[in-house]
Amino acid sequence: MLEQTATGFPSSPTTTMSMSSWDTSRRLDKRFCGSGGSTMPSPTPAQAPSTSSSSRARLRPSTREPMVSSVWMRLSRRLRSMASSSSSTLSTTGPTTAAWQPTFIKAVISRYRNSNAVFAWELANEPRCNGCQTSVLTSWIRQTSNYIRSLDSDHMITVGDEGFGLAGDGSYPYQFTEGIDWAANLALPNISFGTFHLYPGSWGVSNSWGNGWITAHAKICQQLNKPCLFEEYGVTNAADHCPVESQWQKTSLGATGMAGDLFWQLGDTIPSTGQQTHNDGHTIYYGSADWKCLVDDHIKRIG
Repeated sequence: MLEQTATGFPSSPTTTMSMSSWDTSRRLDKRFCGSGGSTMPSPTPAQAPSTSSSSRARLRPSTREPMVSSVWMRLSRRLRSMASSSSSTLSTTGPTTAAWQPTFIKAVISRYRNSNAVFAWELANEPRCNGCQTSVLTSWIRQTSNYIRSLDSDHMITVGDEGFGLAGDGSYPYQFTEGIDWAANLALPNISFGTFHLYPGSWGVSNSWGNGWITAHAKICQQLNKPCLFEEYGVTNAADHCPVESQWQKTSLGATGMAGDLFWQLGDTIPSTGQQTHNDGHTIYYGSADWKCLVDDHIKRIG
């Protein structure tokens, strides 16, 4: 059993979780933030996720510029600076983290809780706790989201996970081996909406498998009456960008419970140099044929 401190964070025993190493503070271009089904409009003040008359989970639009803020990733960089290793595996319950985490969260949220630019507080980028009981991360998510809600009654809160750990075909992503119980985490009272990702090339599954992955998460979101954000997805074979990812978009758009999708990742040309931004194999460049397929045509389908 985890020992509770006065702040609500566990102080022992020490357990670790890992997350992907890139920062998840992302600004979403205003061009993508309309009021349709698969874009993710920003919240109005004191807004809770809502559902439309058709029972399709959506978030109400406003004129705000959305931003997803990752509390944990900034904290993790601070913790890494105190350690000799550059590993992305960090203690979530040791004494060092127990001391730094609430202090850091309070500082960030106190500064930005009244900002119109903040879309939601995201706890981590793809948190995992390989081999752990799912209760370890669920407890951390509960405690952290409760603490954030005590500081900010307005903004939404989400986990930022890949969507692992739910009933399905038994393939790796559906398993609970990474310490994630997706439905249990989404059911927590201060988690406002669900996130899930899709990278078949990294998970050992087919591209077409992804359609069932999307609908499986949408079903749980519908059951829990919380919106689902298809937060990251991509394939590395450039020839597959349009045919594969557009089909995922169509599946997402047609699934009750889905509120939006965000492909990974946006690319552009730097005006001052004429050079393109980094291409990790997933990149969709503004103005390209893939852009027309995955953005322009997608927006038309949303209507």
